[in-house]
Amino acid sequence: MLGAGLVIAGVILMTIGLICLVGWVNGRSERTNRIGKEMPGETRGTTLNEILRWLTELVVMYLNFFGLVIAALLGGAVLIAFGLGMLLG
Repeated sequence: MLGAGLVIAGVILMTIGLICLVGWVNGRSERTNRIGKEMPGETRGTTLNEILRWLTELVVMYLNFFGLVIAALLGGAVLIAFGLGMLLG
């Protein structure tokens, strides 16, 4: 019974991960393009604060991606694997 619950929870978690991935690809790509176009160093008036702001935005963007998409997909896969192991083994 616990195995079936783990498989169901894994499927739900992977579905959430896929929804976040689709949202990331559709909406977050605009932010990625904006950050890429504002890359410091292309103008003479670049300050250290602008470079740090750009790096901070980039790091936060990647942390959001790993936290929302990768963690959900991997967590769901692990739950499904353990659930199937309990059901079949």
